[in-house]
Amino acid sequence: MDQSLYQSLSISFNAFTLIIGTITVIKIVKEYFVNKHREMIYKDFDMRCKFLEAKQYSDIQSRIEHEDPELEVLLKLVDGSDDNPYAPGKLTKAQTTTHQELDNYINYLEAVALLIKNGNILTEDTAGMWDYYLKRILDWEPLKRYVSYPPYNWYLVLSEAHKAADRFKLRAEMHRHMR
Repeated sequence: MDQSLYQSLSISFNAFTLIIGTITVIKIVKEYFVNKHREMIYKDFDMRCKFLEAKQYSDIQSRIEHEDPELEVLLKLVDGSDDNPYAPGKLTKAQTTTHQELDNYINYLEAVALLIKNGNILTEDTAGMWDYYLKRILDWEPLKRYVSYPPYNWYLVLSEAHKAADRFKLRAEMHRHMR
């Protein structure tokens, strides 16, 4: 076989191998990101389902949505404006139970906020699922004051609540311009 033909075939084969290898690497990388995105959406959906299915959150969520006067009294008792909001006898047994339900609810939202912040749940995908619940914290002043009380350390929930409120405004603006 002629030496130049052999070199031409060798170069062509090497170029073909390089192209196939590059395409394979690109496909693997693309598949990785598609799977990661799919996993984030699934994680978000799973958390949302657990949140909605958990009966323990439905009562407190309803009370927050309707700005329940009894809950407002409780929030004012434990919002940090008093030296010792947990003094014996200050909260009734029912208020103590409600307070624990509220803390559990906010702790769940804090877990969601942490996943959003760390990029484990995609923000654009969570906008429709979690923004309402996060934004409600800012919408009701007694709840906002309670969550803002420093010893509770729910700064992450507040931070994500502000971002959720901004996304709400942006969506409202986009909706208004689409009309």
